Amino acid sequence: MFFSHSLIYASFPIEEINENAINSFFSVDKNDDEPSLSIYILRGVLFFSILIPGLYFLFRSWWRAWQNQVKWVRILTYVVLGIISLVLLLSIFFGSVGLYNPGG
Repeated sequence: MFFSHSLIYASFPIEEINENAINSFFSVDKNDDEPSLSIYILRGVLFFSILIPGLYFLFRSWWRAWQNQVKWVRILTYVVLGIISLVLLLSIFFGSVGLYNPGG
């Protein structure tokens, strides 16, 4: 396979620089296009209307698997609860020792 590379450059002098084009390229849009409070409320309602039923069905299926004594569900539950309790205990310990709070 044969590859060829070429270098292309301007062979004529550039005498003036268009400052307006450069400034318009780097200009920051200063318009406040933030949505109103009603849009934030509608987004929150939509988010929770999807999240709550999803969590309900996830918890319900997990509970049924726990009651049916599915082995991997029980093991995974113990592992997750162990990691959560370890993180909680370490955060309490390091918070009281002052590793993350050097002033206190």
